[in-house]
Amino acid sequence: MKRLHAALLILFIIDFIADSFIAATYNNSLRYASKGLLMPLLLAFFITGIKSGASSVDKKYIMPVCFALLFSFSGDMLLVKDNSLYFMLGIAAFLIAHIFYIILFCRIQPATKINNRFSLISGVVIACYVATLDFLFWPDTIQQKLTIPVIMYSIVLGAMLFTALNVINKKGVLKKIILSLVCGAGLFVVSDSIIAFNKFYLSVPLNGFYVMGTYCLAQFLIVNGARQFINNNNRHNN
Repeated sequence: MKRLHAALLILFIIDFIADSFIAATYNNSLRYASKGLLMPLLLAFFITGIKSGASSVDKKYIMPVCFALLFSFSGDMLLVKDNSLYFMLGIAAFLIAHIFYIILFCRIQPATKINNRFSLISGVVIACYVATLDFLFWPDTIQQKLTIPVIMYSIVLGAMLFTALNVINKKGVLKKIILSLVCGAGLFVVSDSIIAFNKFYLSVPLNGFYVMGTYCLAQFLIVNGARQFINNNNRHNN
């Protein structure tokens, strides 16, 4: 199982590299294959990396990750084409994926258990960042009739990052696991911000490599952090 687990990670990296080159060719037919393999490979990496004997307690962490990756896969497929309808459907898919990550983070560290000072500061910073982006994108979102979906998405994205930061307050969790989860959530915000800048603000879009690079690394860090947390939690329970 360890060899399969390692092989899946290698395949994920190879597929990401291949997808980066294919994206530059604008060949949508090949892109559906290369981009479409990313999340299934990461899901398989996650499942094979969970040690046997997962309890019902562990499953409450496993399921949100699985569903987040499935909806991320749907979003990936929908965003291959540059089309307004597909973009809206893609936003919806990733919004649901973020909700499942919020569920994961809240199950690791409930939102009721917060550090008031830290949470206040992080909440204000995230709210200011989200509000600034919405303000910058406002003219184009109105023109494209996407204002409400974009605002809703930005709120959920901010909540995802906030709940991830709240994991820092969890006691008894290895720092490397917390760092993986928090950095993953942060990079997801970066990736989505680049997509938004490309669509609603910049006249010359940034290279798609930055979007997929931050996105794939974000997903890997969250998934691997969740895997390590589940295994560590399972070890302590046994």
